[in-house]
Amino acid sequence: MAWQNVGAVNLEARNLGAAREAFQRSVEANPRWAASYTGLGVAELQDGNRRKAIDAWMKAVDLNPRDFDALFNLATELVNDHRDDEARPYLQRFVDTAPQPIYGRDIARLRALLERPPR
Repeated sequence: MAWQNVGAVNLEARNLGAAREAFQRSVEANPRWAASYTGLGVAELQDGNRRKAIDAWMKAVDLNPRDFDALFNLATELVNDHRDDEARPYLQRFVDTAPQPIYGRDIARLRALLERPPR
């Protein structure tokens, strides 16, 4: 958890290399800690590595299906990567399970993506 916190601090400071390294160390220390993969995904995306970010968020969601931040990021970046068919189950899961009081706007955005015709 300490490495995950170091990663979060570096991510906030936009020190992406240090953030990525800390999140990777956190994953090595505890490969079952979903939050480390969630943070790693954010660092990868901010560094322009969408595919690595998607891989990290898939792992986070596999480990913790209620990691709604990872689930939202995964679903939207799959759509942004034109992988709509792959995104659909994640979009639906977010819409169906994310808590409305916290994620209301995000739920509405993803519901709209589900309702649009495939590209």
